[in-house]
Amino acid sequence: MAAFIASLGKANVRFSSRTASRSRVVCSASLETEQGLILRGKSLEVEGEPALGSRVSGPILNRYIRDDGEEWMIHWTFRPDSGFDEKVVPGATTGYIGAGFSNDGIAWDVSKAALKPNTEDWWYFDTVHCCVGDVQLLSSDVIRSDGSVYFMYFHGGDDEIVTVGSDEVKGYRTRIGVAVSLDGRHWSRIEGEHANGSILDVGEEGCFDAEFVASPQVIKLGSEYRMYYHSYDRKTGLYGVGLAISSTGLEFKRVQNGPIRFQGEDNAFFAKGVSSRHVIQKRDGTFEMFFEGVSESEEHSICRAMSADGISWDVPRSSPILTKGEASDWDGGGVGKPRVVVMDDQSIRLYYTGWDSESSSTAIGLAVSDGTDWNNLVRYSEEVRM
Repeated sequence: MAAFIASLGKANVRFSSRTASRSRVVCSASLETEQGLILRGKSLEVEGEPALGSRVSGPILNRYIRDDGEEWMIHWTFRPDSGFDEKVVPGATTGYIGAGFSNDGIAWDVSKAALKPNTEDWWYFDTVHCCVGDVQLLSSDVIRSDGSVYFMYFHGGDDEIVTVGSDEVKGYRTRIGVAVSLDGRHWSRIEGEHANGSILDVGEEGCFDAEFVASPQVIKLGSEYRMYYHSYDRKTGLYGVGLAISSTGLEFKRVQNGPIRFQGEDNAFFAKGVSSRHVIQKRDGTFEMFFEGVSESEEHSICRAMSADGISWDVPRSSPILTKGEASDWDGGGVGKPRVVVMDDQSIRLYYTGWDSESSSTAIGLAVSDGTDWNNLVRYSEEVRM
């Protein structure tokens, strides 16, 4: 493993020197009739490989300021339209991880799949599907490089069959892994400390995260890497967020066996718990979490929490900051998987996944704040300029 990590930089420099084949994708929907929608999936191949499926979800956005302007990077999860085992978490979008690049965060140059299931190493945790959780440009003393490298934290599942209700589901028991890259397009997995190659395995029997661990997000605080992830406790019927820490970004230890606690005067909109989330640290050192809340009726919405230390969270609002659209809208079935980009004027862009209640399709949307009022969001349209 040490030799592999040491040689990583050279391998990725060789990859990034190639001219990447890309396809330009601009959402074909009318923003007058489908407000907020910026990327609808479709069947697309680059260099003969899937780059986009008809269902896309989980946008992970990063914005970088270069000498010649802005550069945006997006990673998402999609399921190829053909040739994929539908016994793998039926109805889900998980499968492959895609990548796109942009100068405005709206229209994207799409490369071929950034990461696919690991079919080469049979013992790995992600042999049948994978799903992106986070992409960060980080520095690490463990990886030999001239500068920072991109870390991708993702979850995936193998061909173990798990009984869920009356169904037998393949790929349900997901675990968390990491891959690294110098260009955001070409990725190399780093084998984790667990026998299945993961950097965070499922919890012990009886713990809230014994079923699966998913949607990792990592932030670096000084010399510590902090990972937030979520799971589902079948005993309580609740989703919950877990916390693990690392000194290298490559192996993580749980802080506690139970989920993080969220306090709020009215928690009806997340009565069944918290799942996907994005944590940011503000200029004053405090933390904000934009999270997907699940109500008792299984309605998914996007909510906001605050914390002084990133561990104990308060939900001050009695309602979500973004709810599902009208029944006939592209996101009329629910909204979730938030990713926030703080702009130079301290306004935010909130990228999210929307579900169509009629077709069960998923797509990626965008809402923007009214200046620095992060509770007041409007779905992006031609009239809403950023």
